[in-house]
Amino acid sequence: MSAPVQGGIGTFHYFVSRGIAFVEGVSIEDASAYTILTHESQLVLVIILGALAFYMLYRKQDPPTPLKGG
Repeated sequence: MSAPVQGGIGTFHYFVSRGIAFVEGVSIEDASAYTILTHESQLVLVIILGALAFYMLYRKQDPPTPLKGG
């Protein structure tokens, strides 16, 4: 299921916390805390891997060659 919002802002937290509360029987507050921590850890991982990939692509480029005058 997907909700028509940009980046899943709010929908991930709502649906996952309600699902955890229903299935596991924990409180909504604990389930919400879990979803926030999960979302933040995913965000940090994507930022770190994206920065690493950007660095690797930038490092791999050939240096510019000087123009020959004529």
